[in-house]
Amino acid sequence: MFTICVATVGMIVLLATGGSSTTIAPIQGVERGAIPLLIDKPPETYDEQHDRVILADPSAYHGSGPYRALYSVHPDTAIQAAVKVPCAAGHFNPGEMGYIYLGGWGASTTGFAVDAGLQKGSNVSGDPRVDVYHLIMNYQGKPWAEPSPNYLFACGQVVTLTFQSDTDGLLRLSGSGLVVVPGNGTATMEPAVETVTMAPRWSDGWDPKKSYPQNGPLVKRMVTIGQPPCWFERNTTGRGWQAKQPGWDQDGAYFGHVAGDITPLIQWSKSRVGHFDKNLGLWKWVPIQSSSVQRVDSYPDDRSRVKTNGDDTGDEAVAIDLHPNPGTHPVIPTPCPLDHG
Repeated sequence: MFTICVATVGMIVLLATGGSSTTIAPIQGVERGAIPLLIDKPPETYDEQHDRVILADPSAYHGSGPYRALYSVHPDTAIQAAVKVPCAAGHFNPGEMGYIYLGGWGASTTGFAVDAGLQKGSNVSGDPRVDVYHLIMNYQGKPWAEPSPNYLFACGQVVTLTFQSDTDGLLRLSGSGLVVVPGNGTATMEPAVETVTMAPRWSDGWDPKKSYPQNGPLVKRMVTIGQPPCWFERNTTGRGWQAKQPGWDQDGAYFGHVAGDITPLIQWSKSRVGHFDKNLGLWKWVPIQSSSVQRVDSYPDDRSRVKTNGDDTGDEAVAIDLHPNPGTHPVIPTPCPLDHG
């Protein structure tokens, strides 16, 4: 097993800690898709009696592309979840790609946003050597980042993701699971922990040692299909995005189920949110259950296109299916240049 640590200055530390590996065939390169436009922070109020925040309806603050989202109920600065990343569970049009990620918004009414998690690395195959996922972080106002070298997580396994605003002043994303390590004509699958960090300004509202009774930081958990930004435009409020090309939700793309079977396969488990207790000097974690989240949000609000199963939102399975309406063919908007930040 090894650990990969990446700092914003580009320092890489690879620590061998023993463990076994399996030799496999070489892997293909990673395909790229549109990075989802960051979702604006919904306005919130603080319910002092119940010690919780009340979010405005997130549906008014969409980003680009369909998604299933879960939002925290308290001013949290950390979230962790295990997720089963399926094989052969995606089909995308040019410019689209699937994402499974954590993240959130910093304090204040505008709250700097961050998406941090996994991008599906290919549009082909169910082979874990080529049907892969890789770690990325997208922070508002900065270029998106990934580990270097960016070893790829194989499909068909459970990956544990942890996102937190740490006490050392960094936003930190880590993923643990089996990664595919290329070699000379071969590759190995080995257990690993990958980490990518970014340095926010504390004015962005991500200080874990500060108390935020109102307009504090919030964390989220999402599954989405990223779609080209030119398919969307700012809505009239200036606080969200709306489609400007018809067909974005009927283009035949899907993520989270296999062809011919719409059973959701992106399975969340062991989800929990956390905050730093400055009095005790340690992190405190609370399992996510239906009663401990502010709300969930699906976009579009159509259960035939954003599918879930399970009664507990903390451990739900998710799939997105952008099927055309009955009796029609897929409508694919005009492609546009990709922008990776």
